[in-house]
Amino acid sequence: MTGLHAPGAWAPGVTPSGPDAFPGEFVVTDLPNLPDEWLIELGATPEPVNVQPPALGMPGGVAVGAMPDDLPATGGAGLVLRFSLRGWIGEPNDAAQPNVAYPDRLVEPPTLVRSLRVLPEDTARLNFQAGELALDNADGGLDFIGGDWAMAGRLAVLRRGPYRTPIRAMYNEFGRVADLRITSAAMTSGTRLTVALRDAAADLSVPVCGVYAGTGGLEGDVALAGQSRPLLLGFKPNIAPTRLLATLLVWQVSSVPLQAVFALRDGGAPLTLVGDYPTLEALLAAPLPTSSYATCLTHGLVRTGSPPAGQLTCDARSPGDISHAGIALALLQGPGGLSGERIVRSGFAQLPLGDAGWIWRSGTVTAALDQVFGSCAGWWGSDRLGRIVAGRLAQPELLGPRMIIERWMVTADPSEVAGVAPRWRQRVAYHVLDQVQTATDLFGIAEEDPALVAAYGTAQQVATAYDTRINQIYPSATDPDVLVSGFRTAGPAQALADDLLALHGTRRRRWRVPVGKWGHLIDLGDVVAVDHPRLAGRHWQVIASDEVGDAKTLTLWG
Repeated sequence: MTGLHAPGAWAPGVTPSGPDAFPGEFVVTDLPNLPDEWLIELGATPEPVNVQPPALGMPGGVAVGAMPDDLPATGGAGLVLRFSLRGWIGEPNDAAQPNVAYPDRLVEPPTLVRSLRVLPEDTARLNFQAGELALDNADGGLDFIGGDWAMAGRLAVLRRGPYRTPIRAMYNEFGRVADLRITSAAMTSGTRLTVALRDAAADLSVPVCGVYAGTGGLEGDVALAGQSRPLLLGFKPNIAPTRLLATLLVWQVSSVPLQAVFALRDGGAPLTLVGDYPTLEALLAAPLPTSSYATCLTHGLVRTGSPPAGQLTCDARSPGDISHAGIALALLQGPGGLSGERIVRSGFAQLPLGDAGWIWRSGTVTAALDQVFGSCAGWWGSDRLGRIVAGRLAQPELLGPRMIIERWMVTADPSEVAGVAPRWRQRVAYHVLDQVQTATDLFGIAEEDPALVAAYGTAQQVATAYDTRINQIYPSATDPDVLVSGFRTAGPAQALADDLLALHGTRRRRWRVPVGKWGHLIDLGDVVAVDHPRLAGRHWQVIASDEVGDAKTLTLWG
C-alpha cells in the first residue's frame, strides 16, 4: 500500500516496502509545493528503475538529441508512445530515461474513480472507472494510431511526479499511479485523439469452463461437441453429473480432479462404491455389479454398473483449500491463467473461513469470482497496478487507523453523503443444492426415508441473525434478502450472519473529504482518522476515491 506510516509520521520520500508494495515513489515534500506532472506510456512498459535523484542544485543541463515535440517511430509490436501533461525530457544524467522525450500532448490530467462494496447486496467487484486520456492532435501527429486496434489490450502506464524547471525531475521521482488496459484510440474531433482505458480485471473475461470436442473418450460423445465441461471447486451437494459416454455408462462430475465422490444416487437410492481407478481406460475395464459404481477421481468421472432408472446425483469435493479464498485463488490461477505476481494475497485472508463450493457449467471467470466473493460479502478487483486484490469490510471502530488525515490536508469542507438505514435481520443461506428433486424424482427413497426426500427437495438451508431492538431505535430498519453463500455447514454461515448484523445493524455515516494531493498516500480499504470537527473521534474506512490528477476526494464510511 502506498505511503503507509504511523499516524502523524511523514517521511521526505515515501517508498513502499514489502511484497505488496507499489514500485516507484511519491516525494512527499514536493506534493504541497510543486505542480503535478504526468507521464503516460502507451504500449510496452519500461522496466522501473529505482535510482536516487541528483544532489540538490546539481546542474542537469539540456537533454541532448530530444525535443519536446519528438514522436516515436510508427509500427511494430514494441511501439511505446510517451506523452506528458506539461512537457518532460529526461536529463542527460537521468539513470533511467536519459534524453527521452515525453511531448506535452496530454490535454488534462487522467481521471480515476474507484469504489468498494459496502452492503452485501452491492456488486462484489471493485468499481474501477479509468475513463479516457485526451491527447492533443491538432497537428495530425497522432493520426497514425487513430482507430488502430493494434493498441487495444496493451498497457497504459500512468506516472505522477513533480514539475520542475529548468532542471526537470528525475524519472524515479514519478510514482507509478496506474497500470491500465487500452480499449481503443479514436479520433473524437479534428484536434483530439481519445484513448479509452479500462482496469486490468477485464483480463479475466475469459470462459471459466472448457469445451468438449465430442470425439469420444474424455472429449465425450458427439452430442457434447461444443458444450461446456462442468467445473467443481470445493464441496457441492446433490450434483447432477454430465453424461460423458452414454453407451459406456460414464458420467463426468467435474473436468478437474476430485478428492472424493461421497455418494452416487439413482433416484435418491445410494449405489455401492467399488473403487477408484487412475485412468478412463482402467475405469472402463473394471467389473461392476448392478447397483454399484466406480470413480476415476483424476478426471472427475463416475461409471455405473447398470443403466440408472432415474436421475443420478452425488456429493463431491475437489482437493486443496476449499474456503472462499482458496476457491477464488483457484479460479484466478486456473481458468483465469494469472501468475502469482499478479495476485495480492494478503486481502484474501480477510474472507471468512469454512468449507464452501460451487459448480459451473458456463460463464466467465469474472462472473464466477463475482459469485464467490458476493456470497461472503467480500469484494475483489484490480488495484491501480493491475494486480488482483480482495478484501472484506470490517467494523472500523475495531481497527486502528493506519494514518491520520491532518486538518491542513483537507482542501475543502467535508460533505455528508446519504447512507442507508440499519438492518435488523441478516440471513445467510448455506448447503445450496446443485439439483433440487421432488418426491417423484426420488422414487428410490420416497417411502423409506421421508427425511431425505425433504432434504433433497430443499434448495438451501438458512442461518439467521436478528435484533428486534434495532427496530425500536430505527423504525425504518431493513430486512434484506437472503445472502446465498457457498458454505457447506451452518456454523460458518451463522458466523457470517452475526458479523454482517454487527457491521450493518448500527448507524453508519458516509462523508466525502477533499484531500488534494495527499490522496496519493491513501488507498481503498485503509482505516483512517480525520482531524476535523465533524469527523474527529471516530475511525473511518476509505470506500471510494475520485481522482482528477491531484484533485482527489475520498469517501469515508464508519
